[in-house]
This record gives sequence, structure tokens and C-alpha cells, in this order.
Amino acid sequence: MRAGVVTVCGSTDNASCSGNAAWENGWIVFRDIDGDRSLEAADGDQLLKVGSALTGGNTLRIVDLSSDGGNWVQFASNGFPIPSAAGNASGTFVICDERGAAQARAVSVNVSGQTRLARDTGGTAGVLNDHDGNDISCP
Repeated sequence: MRAGVVTVCGSTDNASCSGNAAWENGWIVFRDIDGDRSLEAADGDQLLKVGSALTGGNTLRIVDLSSDGGNWVQFASNGFPIPSAAGNASGTFVICDERGAAQARAVSVNVSGQTRLARDTGGTAGVLNDHDGNDISCP
């Protein structure tokens, strides 16, 4: 097992966290030895994956999983999401296009790190629900 955590965050330069929730502009995944959500080679951090900006007006956002409005997600070396200061350790990744929430797709992550496709469990007919059962929304 590797030391440290894995941090995933939105990025506009493919090298640092952008500090905003608009992941459609790109994202990075990195081994974050000290867990400070900052990619620093001097700390032994290692860039693992770079995600390019989405095209066609598509958006990628997160509901919960972090304490700062979907700006980052962290996983422990055992694969479990690390709870935020607010206690959030589960959440939902939501992908939208110009058709809105009725055509959106989403993946929910539970507190043990397991994922599942979001489904419509109630609320507005035809709209998927997030990990807490709320209708997802699109920006």
C-alpha cells in the first residue's frame, strides 16, 4: 500500500488544482503525500492522470465528497473517500449537456468508495437522484 492519499480536483493548467467546481475545464489525479490538495514534487507528490477539458458544452460537477463545494475529492490508500471537515464521505459525479437534468448521467460514490450508476428513485420523474436521494441538477 502506498503512503499518502490520492487527490482528484478540477484543473485548468494540467498541473495544479484550480480551486473551482467546474471540472469540465479539466482535472488532475495525483498522489498527495501530505494530503494538502497541492501537487508538489518537493513533497514526493506524483501526477497520476490528467483529464482534458470537455467539449460540446458538457459539464462535470460533484455533489458533496468535499468540504468546499465540489472543488476536490480525496481517497485514502485503502480506497475509502476521506471525509471532509463537514463529514461528507459520499457524493455524486454529475455529467450534463445542453439537454439538462432529464438527460444527465451520474455516478455515486458511497462511504466505502464503491461506485454505482445513479438512478431515478423518486422526486421529478425521469431525473436521476444523487447519493442522498435528491434530484440532480445541471448548471
